[in-house]
Amino acid sequence: TEFLHAPDPLVNVLSERLELLFFRQGEVLFRQGDACNSFMLLYEGLAVSEPEEVKKHQLGQFRFTFEPGSILQENDFFLRYPRSYTAKAGGCGCRVALFTRTFLDTLEKEDPLLTALVQRIALRSVCWTADALQRLHVRQ
Repeated sequence: TEFLHAPDPLVNVLSERLELLFFRQGEVLFRQGDACNSFMLLYEGLAVSEPEEVKKHQLGQFRFTFEPGSILQENDFFLRYPRSYTAKAGGCGCRVALFTRTFLDTLEKEDPLLTALVQRIALRSVCWTADALQRLHVRQ
């Protein structure tokens, strides 16, 4: 949620337009293999993921825990890939902001700078992911 509390007036305008959805503990946010028609910003609470391939092949404990401020599924969304993992609400549940193509199109019509802000946030997340994967690859 760091960016939602930033002093940038554009961020304030964006945060006023977000609709937050609540998921109870264990409730599925999305499933691996489904069409990726949105990405999510985890606003509060925790979310957990466990790729289906890991479970299927019993490769041990391989879970990701997402904390507030995390962006989920932006890579698959912008690349138009199916969802690459399943995520569920963890802890006491979670609250997320949903970014659909329709929502982004509406932002674009209202103020192109809002769309640019969302894309910048998602791209930053993609860059962090790529950087983390490269560091992991270098260590192996």
